[in-house]
This record gives sequence, C-alpha cells and structure tokens, in this order.
Amino acid sequence: MEHVGQFYSLMFGDTGVGFDFGHSFDVGINYKVPYYSDRQYLVLGTDLSLHAASFSWLKVITPYVRASLNMDITGVKLAPRLRGLLDTSNFGDVCFAMDIFTAGLEMILTTNLDILDCNLGLMGTVYYLGFVIQQGYDPRFGQAMDCEFRSYWFDRSPLVRLALDGLVDWWHQTIVPE
Repeated sequence: MEHVGQFYSLMFGDTGVGFDFGHSFDVGINYKVPYYSDRQYLVLGTDLSLHAASFSWLKVITPYVRASLNMDITGVKLAPRLRGLLDTSNFGDVCFAMDIFTAGLEMILTTNLDILDCNLGLMGTVYYLGFVIQQGYDPRFGQAMDCEFRSYWFDRSPLVRLALDGLVDWWHQTIVPE
C-alpha cells in the first residue's frame, strides 16, 4: 500500500553512509479484535480507530548502526470500543460494554536503533566488522555469519510528548456500562 507523502534517500557513494527522510499523511481506519481473559470473564472485543495523522522520520545510516528520529502527529482520533464478556465460573452470565474515546492535537517524538547483529552474537558482529569491512573483503565473505539489522524501538518512553491536554483532551464516554 502506498502512502501519500514525500520520501528522500541520500547515500554518499559506496561508503554505506547516508540519510533517509520521509513524511506521510494518513487518513484511515484500523481495527483489532482482541480475545483475552479478565478476572473470571472471557472477553471478546472489537476496537476501531478512525484517525487523521502524519508520520515523519529522519534516519542516519552507517554500515553498523542506523539511528532514527520519528515524529508522530495526531490531528484527530475517534476510537469506539465494544466488549462482550462471558462469566467462565458458571457460563451463564453474559454482559456487554461500549465506550468511545477521542483525542487530538498530539505530537510524539521517539527514536529507534537498527544495529547490525550476527548469528554468533557480539563475537560474530566483531568478526564481521573487523575482517569484512575493515580488511576490505567482499561483503559476501560474511554471509555465513547471517548478519542482519535488528530494530530496537524506544516508543514506550518518548523523547517529547506535546499535547493540548487542556483544550483537546482525551474524551471518554461510556455508552453501555459493563
């Protein structure tokens, strides 16, 4: 699926060093159908998300590490949530719940690192970096090491979160109480 936006890549010759930049705008719908247990209830739900948002990133690329700065801007988000609960202690009680959440005007900055990782762990990476890249061997020389970039995301604790909490706060309305 193609996103609407601007995307650029700039590499400096054959050095493996460069930049990657992208900015996309998205209007869309997401859905999830969670199935889990909560207390004595078996829960089946439906989560929808209608949103208008944008996502931008700037990635610094090196042969060993790729570091990204990501900016996620939410213009507006509407998320209805429906739950059906079945009491597993006697399988006789069934109840329903429906909530609606809204949010808007929020910006979150996060980072992630892609680190070259080889199947022999740290020693495999040192071998690959020391012998293949430093000694100038053909990059296929390290194929048996099965080196690939592994992503580490730091989105649970964003660098910056800006929101107009006083003006456009999360609004929550219970339509059908549990």
